[in-house]
Amino acid sequence: MSKVRCIGIDPAPGKPTVVCEEREPGVFHFEAWEPHEVRAGITKLLVKAKENGERLVVTWDAPLRLDRGAVAGTRDYASRLVDNAVASWKKSKQTTSPPLLGPGAVGVANAASCPHNLLTQHVWGLPVGEVPEHGAHLVLPGQTFTTVSASCMLAEVHPAVALAAWWVGQGKSDPMPRYKDERKGAREGLCAVAEFLGLPVKHPSLYTDIMKEGGSGQPDDRLDAWIAWRLAHEWTQGTAHPVGAPDGGSYLLPTSLAWDVLHGHLSTEGKAKLAR
Repeated sequence: MSKVRCIGIDPAPGKPTVVCEEREPGVFHFEAWEPHEVRAGITKLLVKAKENGERLVVTWDAPLRLDRGAVAGTRDYASRLVDNAVASWKKSKQTTSPPLLGPGAVGVANAASCPHNLLTQHVWGLPVGEVPEHGAHLVLPGQTFTTVSASCMLAEVHPAVALAAWWVGQGKSDPMPRYKDERKGAREGLCAVAEFLGLPVKHPSLYTDIMKEGGSGQPDDRLDAWIAWRLAHEWTQGTAHPVGAPDGGSYLLPTSLAWDVLHGHLSTEGKAKLAR
């Protein structure tokens, strides 16, 4: 049986891209690639995996697919149904009493104007166009690890949304905090999120690697890359699945009530609600 390698990547067009992999059980390795190194780094991963007969699962924290104009409820490339559904779900969790998600805890950007798109296009030939000759299979809704036979599988992830799904699913009484960027409180939020994920207890060395300043990218980038890795691993275990429009954007999310709600939004009835 072929070895499976899961690689979580937090790409960035204007700062280092952070790559996370579990090299040994419980031992994680982070790398930081400058923007001009990302394409070569991905090519090296693909070539090495092919030479070693490995199956590669790559999770990418940026849009890999835009909705087509033919998808019911869309106008053009300006927005995606999956992001609209998340924005609606996020609002419902911020207006509860007490709120389950804090202000800025989950950002849902306009995918068509995402600055990552140029880097993603350069590396993967996506989100506009078709996957080029590198042969990576883009994971789509309804596809599981056992039903895809490609040597390299590529899936979009949104770490903050996945984290929110875990947070809400575990019934936390405090709202999930903002943990990204340089704003006041982001470091405290990062610590709270890491505590919630159990990193200091289950993975003390990983906690240290993520939380330290400097090294392979910023702490929040390393955390996102690790969450991306975790989603890749969970997809191989059947505990994470892609959610999104059949002919549009989608990302892996852990199996949860949040996944069920978003899937419902994207059903035929959900599309009609979003289109109104």
